[in-house]
Amino acid sequence: QHILKNTTDSIETFNTIYDKYQAIEYTMHQLGDKHSFFIYPENKQVFSKLHTTDIPEVCHYLINQNIAYLKIEGFGGDKNLNDEYVLSIRKALNYLDRQKDVSGWIIDLRDNFGGQLGGFSIALAPLYKDSIVGFSMNSKKEFIQHTLNNNTYHYGNIKLVNHLIDSKDTLSNKNKPIAILVKQHTASQAELITIHLRRQQNTRVFGTKTNGLTTDIEVFNFASGAMFGFSTAYWYDPNKNRIKGPVIPDIDTGEDEPKDVAIAWIKTNLKNY
Repeated sequence: QHILKNTTDSIETFNTIYDKYQAIEYTMHQLGDKHSFFIYPENKQVFSKLHTTDIPEVCHYLINQNIAYLKIEGFGGDKNLNDEYVLSIRKALNYLDRQKDVSGWIIDLRDNFGGQLGGFSIALAPLYKDSIVGFSMNSKKEFIQHTLNNNTYHYGNIKLVNHLIDSKDTLSNKNKPIAILVKQHTASQAELITIHLRRQQNTRVFGTKTNGLTTDIEVFNFASGAMFGFSTAYWYDPNKNRIKGPVIPDIDTGEDEPKDVAIAWIKTNLKNY
């Protein structure tokens, strides 16, 4: 009621659609939700970085001939393009797995601003050991379970499937140390897979704290061309503990190169394996 009163008091009349847009922006400011956004029709080009037809290249190679490195960038294309990108990530994962004696994995999410729900998790599904990866809580205080089974992501009763991927895909080097690289640019769905993966056995997060966009978000398209993205649920871990703000790395590397620290950790881990 306080937010509603402040909003209606801030704009005395709603004569045009732009008056309503201002009310939406003002309400968002009152809520303090930095994941939500509103884009005017004439400013949709600022969203073009997220909604593009250019699928990012998946950088992948072996470090010291035995540590698999995989860089995953953010992508917000449509369903078909997203499925192709997820497939290219999976192909890179499988290629690295076929190399001899992989001793560990480095998943680089430092330049990943997010993407479609479930996409990155499906791409990396063979690395997961636990099927229940977390929960969301909606405005009705209902828990929505996130699970990952047989290369399929379940968001409550919603099944997210990439039909380009073989459901029987698996890895020979599944049970190896996993290092995840993050920084402030790591946001939204990239933060979600960081949270999910770090709970897998023998996994650590390296770098600096992430952006903190740790909510579900739904995008609404206005007939005028405006776009409104609104947070619809908070994230919770598998123990139903609320995830608030940015992801804090297990090892804060500060100004140091996190990849080098991760390599050292994997080598030390091998000696104690």
